[in-house]
Amino acid sequence: MFQRTLPAYTVTSGTMTNDACKAICDERGYAIAATEWSEECFCDDDFHNGGVKTADAECDMMCIGAPTEVCGGGLRLTVWTKPASTLESYGNWNSQGCFVDSINARIVPNSVSVDGDFTPQKCMDACAAQGYEYAGLEYSHECYCANGLNTASLQQVDISECNSRCEGDAAHYCGAGNRLNLYKHTATIAPGTDGWTYDNCYSYVFGIVVPTELLNLLSDNMDSRTLGLRVYVDGGMTPTKCNTKCLSLGYSHAGVEYSDECYCANSIGSSGTQETDGCTMSCSGDRNTICGGGNRITVYKYTSTALPTPASVLESYGEWTSAGCYVDSMNARVLTPNTNAQRPMTVQNCIDACAASGYTVAGLEYAEECYCGLALPPVLAADNCIMKCEGDEAHLCGGPNRV
Repeated sequence: MFQRTLPAYTVTSGTMTNDACKAICDERGYAIAATEWSEECFCDDDFHNGGVKTADAECDMMCIGAPTEVCGGGLRLTVWTKPASTLESYGNWNSQGCFVDSINARIVPNSVSVDGDFTPQKCMDACAAQGYEYAGLEYSHECYCANGLNTASLQQVDISECNSRCEGDAAHYCGAGNRLNLYKHTATIAPGTDGWTYDNCYSYVFGIVVPTELLNLLSDNMDSRTLGLRVYVDGGMTPTKCNTKCLSLGYSHAGVEYSDECYCANSIGSSGTQETDGCTMSCSGDRNTICGGGNRITVYKYTSTALPTPASVLESYGEWTSAGCYVDSMNARVLTPNTNAQRPMTVQNCIDACAASGYTVAGLEYAEECYCGLALPPVLAADNCIMKCEGDEAHLCGGPNRV
């Protein structure tokens, strides 16, 4: 059976011209258009089945729709090609060049699927939807994503080596065999709105220095965060959503981290350290805006109208006095839970319940939890006892892993 050189799309017209054929192929996204036998038009992105170039004189038939121009001949094609190029940018994505790639050492390792015709934009959208910073196009129809590059295999080559046209966009290249067109997404810091201003990018130190004999006792959730209270918002995270949530709870500081986490407090924690890098992850609800990073938090401060008076420590109640804020752990409680305290929880309710059970230490945690003991916990905390009591918003009742 005879095999066509350009088999992807064919049409015959009683008014065929070269321009008409080019328009037909261009409308369908093909990079090659060719006329034959005066009235036939063929489209494709590559030459197939051993097609070879012949002398121009062998194309000797006039176009049926334009008798002064040639439209191929008998089994001869008059061929027109559309130039392709590397897509330099798309939204917040920018080309990084062409790189060597291989199955055994992917520089961008996570393969993702693209619906419909393959285009550079669809690959970048797919990577952005999953929170990735890098997108790679390869072999005309393959899409790869990552948040970091395999630098051990990183080898940039001339852009001309990425010369395979995209299956769904013949005007642009999508890598080649073992060649990857690489793109990087660059999100920006939101300046803040509605009374909120951007403060800085912070890191925090994981772990609290404690005596060796206590390390096993307090093994989980030991991080002293820059902002101590994690809160949740509906839908994808943005700085505005986080700021609004923290403000509704009466906090003056809000921070977004790791693309979709929101934290609140009334001041920067003792472990908070300003950083010049690392806040690079796109928000899950706005891929063009930064929401912190790994061990990095993008912090905003409310500077508009005065906030309500923040909750404070109840210094004394009867014969009981405040003894400070201490580290706690869900897997190794430093005090004994007391479920007899009256709800909604207040400092006084917890103290009353502990006193009734013969304890000399009472502790409140996470706004609503009451604990008792006969000795103070082993590790003081510098901050993050920041949650208002469930039944008394004027006073503090601990915080996450803080009693």
